[in-house]
Amino acid sequence: MAMVNRILVIVASLLAVIAVILSFVLFQRRDAFRDRADLAADTVAKITVALDKNSGSPTSAVTFTAADPVSKKSQGTLSWDTFKKSKTDYTNSLAEAVKLAQKVQEQRDFLAQQLADTAGQIGAADEVQVADLRNTAKCKVAAGQVTSLAAAVKARDEAMINTLVTAGKTMGQDMKNTAFTERQQVVGPDGGTAKGEFNHAIPLTEFGSKASGLVARSNDYADTLVQIIEKINAFKNWTADKALIKDEKEYAKATTAMRNDSEDINSRIKQLDIVQAQLSERIIALKAAEEDRDTTKKELTSIKQILKSANEELEKFANGGKVAPANATKLRPDLTGKVKEVSEKYNFVVLDLGSADVVEKTEFLVVRNSKYIGRLQVSKVMNSVSIAEVLPNAPTVQIKVDDTVILPNAEVVK
Repeated sequence: MAMVNRILVIVASLLAVIAVILSFVLFQRRDAFRDRADLAADTVAKITVALDKNSGSPTSAVTFTAADPVSKKSQGTLSWDTFKKSKTDYTNSLAEAVKLAQKVQEQRDFLAQQLADTAGQIGAADEVQVADLRNTAKCKVAAGQVTSLAAAVKARDEAMINTLVTAGKTMGQDMKNTAFTERQQVVGPDGGTAKGEFNHAIPLTEFGSKASGLVARSNDYADTLVQIIEKINAFKNWTADKALIKDEKEYAKATTAMRNDSEDINSRIKQLDIVQAQLSERIIALKAAEEDRDTTKKELTSIKQILKSANEELEKFANGGKVAPANATKLRPDLTGKVKEVSEKYNFVVLDLGSADVVEKTEFLVVRNSKYIGRLQVSKVMNSVSIAEVLPNAPTVQIKVDDTVILPNAEVVK
């Protein structure tokens, strides 16, 4: 019996030692579990704070403060005391953390999709992928691409707007850059004022109308220039090619050629003005000559009538003698004239000497090539001409138009 008791004492001692050892081990493990739980709770709380940062509506449902060395107690909705007091509150805090993480994920996916859609709208759908925007390792590069594309589109829009404004002013449209950058005021979802679409439709419509008008005028000008070339080509071959007038790239060559052609035409017009002035002078002279001719014709007609009626009187002088003019001393000694007409039938001639030159019965010698060929006596004197009879006893050479007549006492030029 004593042996059994001794064995039991030994077993009990061993069990006590084992219990102490186990208690120590369990105590150490409990501290490790508590430290791990505190670390997990602290991590969840920090993650929640990080996810909720700058959200504008931070959550206070997930909090945790690690135990200090003195009290050995943690605090917050994820602390051990909260867990012991209300597992529901503890679980709800974890659920809030999960919910916040889900919201952030949804927001990330939404923003990624919006950025991808934006890239597609500005013509870069193949450059930015939604998956890259969701990927934490690639999102910065992908988002940077969207930002670069947006900046490029903005620069392009500003350049286009500046060009439109400049072109509009050239066409007479008083337009400012703000006409394309200002946005409409609309009612927002919350009932307040918000900015809507850009006010670009009206200025663009006006710009399009003016551009269409400019194109129409340009076409009209081109058609007119082509017609001018076609019409003037009937008189002068242009160097300008009318086929290039409507060519947007080559029209400058045609207009340059037209300017050169115009200068040539202007030069010719000036020459034509000179010719026209000369022609006008000649027309005036011709009219004067025609008037003189008409006067001469009238006088000649009168002469012929007189000669016809005085035929008998002229014939009686056929054998007459010389009669010296009563006022011969009044004639110029160097007086000469020309035979304008000859009448062989009635034996008289018409001289280009009128009443200012001779008087009736003045005698003339007829010479040709410095040779004496006949003798005349004036029988009738008119304003610009006179009639002279051919006297007998003279050389038998026939008197002709343009023969020269001189006074008998004049020296025959040899």
